[in-house]
Amino acid sequence: MNFTCQYTLDDCQKAFRAHYQHRAFWRWMLRAAIGMGGLLSLLGLWLIFKWPNNPVPFAPLLLVGAFWFWIGFGGNRRRFVRSQFLKNPCYREEYKIEANEEGIRLDYRIGRTEATWQAFTHYLETDEMFLLYRSPHQFHILPKRIFQPAQLDEFRELLKHKVGG
Repeated sequence: MNFTCQYTLDDCQKAFRAHYQHRAFWRWMLRAAIGMGGLLSLLGLWLIFKWPNNPVPFAPLLLVGAFWFWIGFGGNRRRFVRSQFLKNPCYREEYKIEANEEGIRLDYRIGRTEATWQAFTHYLETDEMFLLYRSPHQFHILPKRIFQPAQLDEFRELLKHKVGG
C-alpha cells in the first residue's frame, strides 16, 4: 500500500490529545488540574464577594485557578505541539508512505524512516488516525484521510496481525 501524507497542525494536536487521553495517569492528572482550577477560582470569587472592599489580595487565586483550568483543558499541550510543528519543517512536508508485510517506510525530502513491524510496540486507532508506537512516548501519525476505504480496512488488518493492539 502506498500513501501520500502532509501533516496539518490539527493532525498533530489530535494525535497528542489521543496519546495523552489514552494514558490513564495523564487523563486523571488533567482532570485533577481542572478540579484544582475550579476550586481555586470558586475560593477566589467567594473571598472577593465576602470582602468586596479589598479584592486585590484574592485576585491571584483567580489567576492561579485560571492557569490550572488552562493546563487541564490542554492549553499547554496545544501550545507545545504548535511550537514543535512550526519549528520542525519535516512536519509540514509531504511524506510518501509505503506499508507492506515486512514493515513501513516513510520517505520525505530530507530523509527516510524505515522499520519492520517488530519495531512497533503497539498502535492506537482513533476516529481520525492511527498512532504507531515505537516506545511509550514515540509514535508515527497516520491520518485516516490518506486512506481509501478499502485500504483503511486492509491497513487495519495488517496492524492487527503484525503489531497487535
